[in-house]
Amino acid sequence: MPANWETFKAGVAGFLDSKGAQSENDTAKQIAIYYVNAVATAGVIQSGALINPVQQSVIESGFASSFAIAKTLQQGKTSPGTWNTVANAIITAISTTTIQPMPPVLPTIAPTSGYTITNPGNPSQLASGINTAFTVGNSQACANLLATTFQTHLSTVSGIYNGLIPSPSGPVPSPPIPWVGIS
Repeated sequence: MPANWETFKAGVAGFLDSKGAQSENDTAKQIAIYYVNAVATAGVIQSGALINPVQQSVIESGFASSFAIAKTLQQGKTSPGTWNTVANAIITAISTTTIQPMPPVLPTIAPTSGYTITNPGNPSQLASGINTAFTVGNSQACANLLATTFQTHLSTVSGIYNGLIPSPSGPVPSPPIPWVGIS
């Protein structure tokens, strides 16, 4: 099942519209919660194997730090560099999560060490997309652009799968099988 970006967009836009945040930390927490909930249903494109939960606290801290930087700047004067902290936090959260070993990537029939993330994505692209999202001035457009940025990022995450392949003498280890993308 793919990530649930529709719920993310509705939740983030609703939160931003409500102006219910007491601080930037509240906004950071809410966006992190919606992100973690959205990717809770995400899986490897090739097999559908689900990713295990990402660390909300890492993403929340990244947003809080980036919001603190943005707050020191003149309104509308952010740049992609403003959002490097949160971009790197998302990269860290993705690189430290694990992926459930089943179902295996074909032609394997069972995992050995299973899925390994070798490329957690490009933080520069994330920072640029986040910057664009927070400069549109409209909560729904911001939420949509954040979701698009995060979805695009996950589609670039890649790694290898180690498993067993059938042979006449029984299952044997396969060579590492590359996989690309989480949806």
